[in-house]
Amino acid sequence: MNLSLICEFKDQSPSFALGFEAGTVFEAMNLRVPSFDGTYHYASVDQLIAIAQSMNYRVVPLSKTEGWCELRFERLLTEEESDRD
Repeated sequence: MNLSLICEFKDQSPSFALGFEAGTVFEAMNLRVPSFDGTYHYASVDQLIAIAQSMNYRVVPLSKTEGWCELRFERLLTEEESDRD
């Protein structure tokens, strides 16, 4: 599933861009997407990890380059969901 979006924002501030980036990750998790990958700015990583932990996702680092890293988010089953399997 490709959750990327490429567009120019009228507000070019770093805080807006990072917030939008975090919002796209949150929305994918809110939709309970089982697993998805993306390339994220280093400045977002701590916030993305916090979101992932609160939404019951594991963060798997895939690669990193100057200023950017590729991450995979994997949804973890809750005990209740595991019991159903």
